[in-house]
Amino acid sequence: MGLKNLFSKEKVTDVAKNSTINIISENLGVPYQEVMNKAKHAKEKYGISYMTFGKKGFFNASEEEMQAYKEKADKKEEDRYQKMAIKLEIPVEEAKAKADRETAKYGVSFLKYFNNRLYLLSEAEAVKMVNGWEEEKEAYIKRAVLESGWTEKQVKRHMKKCDLLWGIDLDHYMAFKAWEVDDETLSQYTSIMVSRALMKKYNHSGAKYFSNKELFDDMFSEFTKRKFWVNKDTNFEEFEEFLKDTDEIFAKPTDSCQSRGAMKIKIDENTDHKALYDQLMVTEKLIVEQCVKQHPELDKFDPGCVNTVRAVTILKDDVCHLAFALLKVGNGGIADNLVRGGMAAAIDTKTGIIMADGVDVKGNRYECHPTSGQKFKGFQIPNWDALLETVDKAIRVVPGMNYIGWDIAITPDGVTIIEGNTMAGLGLCQLTLANEKKGVKPYFDPFI
Repeated sequence: MGLKNLFSKEKVTDVAKNSTINIISENLGVPYQEVMNKAKHAKEKYGISYMTFGKKGFFNASEEEMQAYKEKADKKEEDRYQKMAIKLEIPVEEAKAKADRETAKYGVSFLKYFNNRLYLLSEAEAVKMVNGWEEEKEAYIKRAVLESGWTEKQVKRHMKKCDLLWGIDLDHYMAFKAWEVDDETLSQYTSIMVSRALMKKYNHSGAKYFSNKELFDDMFSEFTKRKFWVNKDTNFEEFEEFLKDTDEIFAKPTDSCQSRGAMKIKIDENTDHKALYDQLMVTEKLIVEQCVKQHPELDKFDPGCVNTVRAVTILKDDVCHLAFALLKVGNGGIADNLVRGGMAAAIDTKTGIIMADGVDVKGNRYECHPTSGQKFKGFQIPNWDALLETVDKAIRVVPGMNYIGWDIAITPDGVTIIEGNTMAGLGLCQLTLANEKKGVKPYFDPFI
């Protein structure tokens, strides 16, 4: 199977350069050639792509700032090669050579190659994934052309503009129906760009406690309130001890996100503990936790998974601010992630009452949950005061980590933290109010 050549590589590169510089020029009100000259210099001397040049605002950057960016970017890239080498159990130089070969073959950036773990796939699997991305992009463009009435060229340019100026990526572009929204409103939408600005300002040290679930559960045990076990450097006796007084467990790779590789297992008198232990021990590194029992009110949405609140907090001047909150609910799966069919709805941070209809990852609106029939808007999240008290304490546990998106389960007698995210999911926050054509950025402006 070969890669689909939707456009020639040379043509795509030329169009991307010209359109990117044009958009930056128009946005800044600066002549095209002046922007192009500065962008070319940044690319040739510091390896800064035109998109990065625009997104990071490097037109007004000093040589020192661009050099500092290059050094930081080089360090991050080297770290990725190191992680790739460890995962593949090969020398770093071999990992680099493999990445060079395969990124050229698949026509993707190293960052996309690394983040999507293409290096772990066979060539056929990787080609299938890359072709899938191209087919999805082509379908998105066709849909946007159909619904907007614009030409394909106009749609592509608008997609690039939204990404370049406001950090609205392709998936969010479609979910937000960005072609229906004017520029002034789009400029008030939140995205990864806003999240990165907040991370840079508020998060300085201690990220490892949030990226590794084992470290997180240990550090935040006061708030997670459940036992956990890791399938490395352990034995059957420790596993047996963990299973005591446990009727259901949730297992997930320690470096997983969006519940990839997660599984829920019931424990009863018929469970063969040794067979289960052997099964878990031969898989990749897992963290296994007691399952949380959620409040009966949350069962009204989906009783098959734990429906959680995403609470985005910022600690500023020793005051914890709950900047935004939303409820994530499942839809027949074992987790409430939107990429797995779930929905989300914005919550009034003062009252804990849902203030908008539900929405799925594609931007479809739901007045009620499609399976249970539970209405979203007006639903009161139980134990809201307990949630506010918990995040106020939790945000102070790791000094230097002052911007966190917490996933919190509501239990019959309070709340329990599931995990904390340094990338707090501001695209998801925006999604919950996109159908109202309302920007979420104003909720975060006081802290940027």
